[in-house]
Amino acid sequence: GRALDHFVQATVIHRDPALADAAATALAVAGPSDWRSVAESMGVTQVLVLGASGPVGISAAMADRFNASTDS
Repeated sequence: GRALDHFVQATVIHRDPALADAAATALAVAGPSDWRSVAESMGVTQVLVLGASGPVGISAAMADRFNASTDS
């Protein structure tokens, strides 16, 4: 295999840890143009993808989760 050059990390939160792990790997491989469609096809809604210079994308459900944790 060869190293990915577009993502440093993909994080998925899901009640099934095996699905979360598999989805994170698939999203990292999918890259910046396809991660949203891969997430949708796998049924995962809480996704954060990071590149070397910072966030690349975040799903609405994951953004809501971040916003909820910062509300007073």
